[in-house]
Amino acid sequence: MSFGLVLPLILWISILATQRVAGPVYHFERFLGDVLAGSATKPCKLRDGDQLKELCELLNRATEAQRAHNAAAAATSAPETAPDAARAA
Repeated sequence: MSFGLVLPLILWISILATQRVAGPVYHFERFLGDVLAGSATKPCKLRDGDQLKELCELLNRATEAQRAHNAAAAATSAPETAPDAARAA
């Protein structure tokens, strides 16, 4: 009887703990992929309660220059607002 009561509790705790570690690792993979692809301009952020926040801060510091470069490149490649109006004048 007690095994039937304890097992769901153990499963719930293990799923919660796994999500608090596996979620950030997945987020780091996507973040670093975006940085390498040149599309990451915002810093890495994790949910409240997630583990590995120190690693997220280190990733932000390590990728700060690349993210600034990506943001500048995105700003310069933005299309002009009215190219036809400039030609008509």
